Amino acid sequence: MNKDILKKIILEYQEFVTGIKVIPRKYNIEPLASYIIVGPRRSGKTYLLYQIIQDMIRKERKQEEILYINFEDERLMELKSTDL
Repeated sequence: MNKDILKKIILEYQEFVTGIKVIPRKYNIEPLASYIIVGPRRSGKTYLLYQIIQDMIRKERKQEEILYINFEDERLMELKSTDL
């Protein structure tokens, strides 16, 4: 995969996530911990992730420090693990 395309996708998602309007939900996570968000389809997992990212940017992180990629993006169909 072309690295320029991957860079473009990353930049697009950085802008996209910060522009999403979310309904604020209460959550309790440790800032430097790793989590797996599990739930049924259409239960709000992705929007919870958007909220967490937005809150991190608002509180302590720079947008450039956060990586979000939706691997369902059709432009990533040819992506191989070696490309990462």
